[in-house]
Amino acid sequence: MTHLIRHKIGSWRLDDLINGTNGKEFQRLLESIGRKVKYTEGKRTELHNNISKERFEEFLRLIEEIAEKVGIASAYAHLSYVSRYHIK
Repeated sequence: MTHLIRHKIGSWRLDDLINGTNGKEFQRLLESIGRKVKYTEGKRTELHNNISKERFEEFLRLIEEIAEKVGIASAYAHLSYVSRYHIK
């Protein structure tokens, strides 16, 4: 027999995603994403059939870092909107 676990919804703060919700930290995050994307785009010519394993792994790490930061920015933006307009 399966028992369902009921989780209590706790409180959360936007600070849990980005320290200092005054907008400066969010702007720094967006700038960081932009820098990493620009760097990665500049290295695109290095992607070819004979790329070394190490270099390919570096590209993957960069893309993972960008995806993680975009996820944080997206979550922050959505939660900020919800908290500002008290959407339930």
